[in-house]
Amino acid sequence: MQALKRGGSKNNDLTLDLDLMRQQLGEDYVVLLYLDKYLAYSLDLSRYEGFAYDVSDYPEINDLFLVSDVLITDYDNSMFDYAYLNRPMIFFAYDEEEFLKDSPRQTYFDYDSQMPGPIVSDTAAVAAAIQNLDSVKTQYAEQLTEFANRFAQYGRDGEATKTVVETMLNANAKELDQEPPTAVIWDKFWHFFKIKDFQSNLLNYLGRVLPKKNIIIFESFFGRQFSDNPKALYEYIKKNYPQYKLYWNVREDLIPYFQEHKIPYTVRFGYKGLLKQAQAKYFITNTRRPFRWDKHREPLCCKLGTEPPRLRLLERTFN
Repeated sequence: MQALKRGGSKNNDLTLDLDLMRQQLGEDYVVLLYLDKYLAYSLDLSRYEGFAYDVSDYPEINDLFLVSDVLITDYDNSMFDYAYLNRPMIFFAYDEEEFLKDSPRQTYFDYDSQMPGPIVSDTAAVAAAIQNLDSVKTQYAEQLTEFANRFAQYGRDGEATKTVVETMLNANAKELDQEPPTAVIWDKFWHFFKIKDFQSNLLNYLGRVLPKKNIIIFESFFGRQFSDNPKALYEYIKKNYPQYKLYWNVREDLIPYFQEHKIPYTVRFGYKGLLKQAQAKYFITNTRRPFRWDKHREPLCCKLGTEPPRLRLLERTFN
């Protein structure tokens, strides 16, 4: 049996006691650790070979979901993706008192009463839940179904990427016209003023005067990755809509990766990419519409969240 552990660090220490886990579970289990990068780079798991493996550098967490029997997480949004599999989850909330109750953090729902699995605070309880996984499945079957119906209701036919792309490319722009929430605008008020510089003015001017072309710009986590929902849409559009020219908006430190894999790109905040951005019909991201843009004609900004619902917003960026 394979258990996937997602997240879980405190003071750069692994709070899951692997020695105790191995002692309680034996050799019939494998633990896959998908951790925050700072923690992953500091761990030495050599003495746990055969039992625990650090898979934090694996590029597609969805593959790890598929090969696992149970997800161990805390408050990470991986729970929403994993709900599609209808498999058990264990919530290792070792710091719940500090993380949720003693801080102003907010959650989508009541954490204690609505999680679709047992909430535990120590390694022994994690191991016990794994050993009694059949009981966990039975006890939380109804809550897991309710959770999935609320947060994993879209794309169950396996064609989520196709549905999003076809909707975006074929819908009337007015059908997608949604303004960003007022609260978001005010939260970014000062940031907006700081970036409204010459480059932003140039981008917006070019966007007003230049005709739109069949160009689509992709961006993942503010240009930090080639991953997540934008990657899935990129691959689908590349295969099914060859008339579009596709570019990734990336940070300079990621350029070698795109060059090595022959993926077309533009440099984030680079002047050479302004022309492509100004003429693009679509901008696909998993974060938010760039606040350096004024609202003018076209393109459409497809914002794909990493939290539910999977398609947060199809928003018309320009009037």
